[in-house]
Amino acid sequence: MFIELTQPPREVGQPVQTITALSDHIMFAFKQPLQPVFQVAVGTAILPCIGDYESLLVKLKKAWLSILDTPEGTQAAVNKDHILFFVSPGLGTYSLMFNGQIGMSVKATQTDITGLFEKKSDWAI
Repeated sequence: MFIELTQPPREVGQPVQTITALSDHIMFAFKQPLQPVFQVAVGTAILPCIGDYESLLVKLKKAWLSILDTPEGTQAAVNKDHILFFVSPGLGTYSLMFNGQIGMSVKATQTDITGLFEKKSDWAI
């Protein structure tokens, strides 16, 4: 699935730039509370983006990314296929590490995190 991302202008008076990324290449999307700009990690680049973050989360969920809570009280979209490893620096918090030494933290249980990697079948034997 193609996802369109809008970047803010680099300098005053310049136009915004629209980037089209394949959802399979998006590692995560994250927004700090009360910030107009959110971050989307594509490959080893972290892109600052503007626009409707809630709408982006809906699109990423349709593209099979997992939606997890963050310690900051927001939600993030995470692509389990790009997680290299995870650690728990504190109770209920997990730090996820992706390619390019890019990481982020989520608020979850161990069952939530390991559940990302378990294959679920639509039918039972």
